[in-house]
Amino acid sequence: MKVELFPFQKRVLADLRLKVGEAIGGFQRTHSNQVVSFTAPTGAGKTIIMASLIEDIFAVQLITLNSLMRYLFGCQIHHN
Repeated sequence: MKVELFPFQKRVLADLRLKVGEAIGGFQRTHSNQVVSFTAPTGAGKTIIMASLIEDIFAVQLITLNSLMRYLFGCQIHHN
């Protein structure tokens, strides 16, 4: 991320990662929809925090995809 999160935003992001992981686990166990709710006061940086979360999710997917591509074809995907 090009923007450095404040310490309180980093704590919220870590909590969101945990909650999303729990929701994914809940979905895998029960096959029922899961909800993760995120609220914060005006100016707290909700957009930046969510952008960081989404960036983290795609980074994990890219790492997984790169591992698969390397295993299958001996190549990897590069991103900036």
